[in-house]
Amino acid sequence: MKRLLTLGLVLSLGACAYYNGLYNANRLADEARKAEREGRIGEARSLWSRAAVKAESVAIRYPSSRWRDDAWLLWGESLRRMDACQRATEPLQLAIDSSIDLGVVDAARLVAAECRLFMREPGAALVLLGPVADSDRPHAAEARALRARTYLAAGQWEGALADARSAGPAGAMTAATALARMGRGGEAATAMDGRLRAPLVEAEWREALAALSPVAPADAARLALAVGARGDVSPGVRARLLLAEGERALGAGQEAWDLFTAARAVAPDSVEGRVAEAFLVMLRLNRPVAADSIAVMLAAVRRVTAPGGRAVQIVGRGLTVLPNILTAVENRQEPAGLFLAAELARDSLRTPGLAGGLFLEVARRVDDEALAPKAIVAAMEALPAARDSLRTVLATRYPASVYYRALLGDMGERYRIVEDSLHAVFVSLRAQTP
Repeated sequence: MKRLLTLGLVLSLGACAYYNGLYNANRLADEARKAEREGRIGEARSLWSRAAVKAESVAIRYPSSRWRDDAWLLWGESLRRMDACQRATEPLQLAIDSSIDLGVVDAARLVAAECRLFMREPGAALVLLGPVADSDRPHAAEARALRARTYLAAGQWEGALADARSAGPAGAMTAATALARMGRGGEAATAMDGRLRAPLVEAEWREALAALSPVAPADAARLALAVGARGDVSPGVRARLLLAEGERALGAGQEAWDLFTAARAVAPDSVEGRVAEAFLVMLRLNRPVAADSIAVMLAAVRRVTAPGGRAVQIVGRGLTVLPNILTAVENRQEPAGLFLAAELARDSLRTPGLAGGLFLEVARRVDDEALAPKAIVAAMEALPAARDSLRTVLATRYPASVYYRALLGDMGERYRIVEDSLHAVFVSLRAQTP
């Protein structure tokens, strides 16, 4: 009798230990999901890691338990959330093959499909999702939403749109992305407008905005700013979405000032905030800048690059170029040197706004019949919006200049002589520059 009681106590303690282990693993998983929703990505990964360790321990130490399949599923899901999909495959497959609980099997299929999608194997993901997505079981809508994302990754827009729409709210952002990929930007923007007050998933919005931006850039910027204004979304998530849209707009030649300004305001002390500030510095340099503002701009470049990181890649060239430009600005005795500094801003720093302002400063400082009109012509090229007014200035002040005559199509021998003369001056100045 004592032996039986002892055995019963051991079994009871083992069951309690198993249950407590799985309970703690699930508690950590719940905390990790909450951290993900709130944008605390680093904390979420740490929690998932702890959940994986506990679930693995439970699954291995108690292979005959009734909750073994749950432990395998949670172990695999935890690894998936850590992007350790190669390791997640085995416990998830064990749950799929051995469980008699269709709920566990379907959930494991979904997580395994996410892993296959993460590993860029959409075909394998579709095989896993089919039995769930085409059923009427509780996970069916979720499976169709995931299958829509899988079709999207495979470039099958029509299939993605059909599954996303049948998945209800869970597929709404995928439907918007599919519409944008099909060139239906207006419909995509309308669909995204409908999700502005819904719980936000960063990856879904990032993908949808990236798809919408090329076909409806104004709508993409508007939606990014609207998300950026949401007080219920973490500053990090908002800053990342605004920054990404700002970079896309900038790359496409669109207005990006408001997007970078909003990203900086949302998370000023974050990495994203500093990167946004670096882009704003470059945008300021790309606008007409007065010569007496160069020192202020150099201070801004030094401030934004001080912490290092990506900001240095964005404006780092300014650290070496702007001091040379500032020296030329301060040396009022050598306008030709300032002309070279303007060329440096245009060709090396690639800031035509700054270059145009410096070329105009050259024209203000001298009344030379060669250098001043040459500087005005260079400013016309750097500042297209001011081209007509500058042409009028050139015609009024230097009607006999070889550079004005060249604009009229007259590039005769005298033009070549003046160009050669100025070229010799510039070569001499460059030779004197340390």
